[in-house]
Amino acid sequence: MSRSSEQIAPADIAVRLPNHLLNNPKLGAGQRGLLHHVLLYTIGKERGGECWVELTYGRAIFLGILQGLTEFLPVSSSGHLVLAQALLGLQLPGLTLEIMLHAGTALAIAVFFRADLARLLGGAMRREQASSRFLGLLVLASLPAAVIGVVAGEAVGAAMDSARLAAGMLLVTAGLLVLGPRMASGTPKAVSMRPSQALWIGLAQAFAILPGISRSGSTIVVGLLCGLERRQAARFSLLLALPVMLGGAAVDLFKLARQPVPELAAGALQVGPLLAGVLTAFALGLVAIRLLLLAVQRAKLAWFGLYCAVVAAVALALT
Repeated sequence: MSRSSEQIAPADIAVRLPNHLLNNPKLGAGQRGLLHHVLLYTIGKERGGECWVELTYGRAIFLGILQGLTEFLPVSSSGHLVLAQALLGLQLPGLTLEIMLHAGTALAIAVFFRADLARLLGGAMRREQASSRFLGLLVLASLPAAVIGVVAGEAVGAAMDSARLAAGMLLVTAGLLVLGPRMASGTPKAVSMRPSQALWIGLAQAFAILPGISRSGSTIVVGLLCGLERRQAARFSLLLALPVMLGGAAVDLFKLARQPVPELAAGALQVGPLLAGVLTAFALGLVAIRLLLLAVQRAKLAWFGLYCAVVAAVALALT
């Protein structure tokens, strides 16, 4: 039955399992059957020869896992989303869920760095120079991504449809993570962060708007190349994610408000699964932040680079 000949509820038009994936000649019969059942369980239900999904608890948690882990680990959340869309037919079921998942990971940063944020905001209110200066550096580093988002937003949106571009940029991320820390090992360490260093990190973040370029990975590596200590580079990178997430959420809320019929009013989302996805993104976001800090401190970013290279190679072979 074709999609146009059947009335499908908004919640059902979230995830589609492309037939070309299951019909891949490189898969054996047993592999094809196993893949079919795994994907149906995690992201869809069969209808009319294709696979469509409603936002159940299992699928909301699946999306929360994807968001929570890939948002902070240096593997590019946008790259994984683009590849999942191309290879698995994964689609976020509406702006409401997208906003809430990002809110879950933003909350993870706020909770993890609650002492730092309280000290920075309190110090800025008391006009302490160190706190005001650090917040100013965060604002400065946020400007390049904001400018790129305004000037090239449509081009970036078009790039989100290219699986091969995402795979290629994952290879770039792999190179950064493997080679960058080694190149930075002989860089003289800075006593305190300078505005020029913050600007370079901000430019790296702007470059990470492309799917497949890891925001955390690129900003940390550029911070190391600029002479920052490992912990300092990782901390600044994670705190820098907050303005980006909040700005992106504001844009999405504006888009949501302009919709003729709000998604929740149309029944496109259910509150229970929505909260399950948010809590999953929040919990795994905390885990991912801890893992990232440990990886940076122990100079293990290259392992994430190898992972990105493998994912990119598989994606290029399948697309």
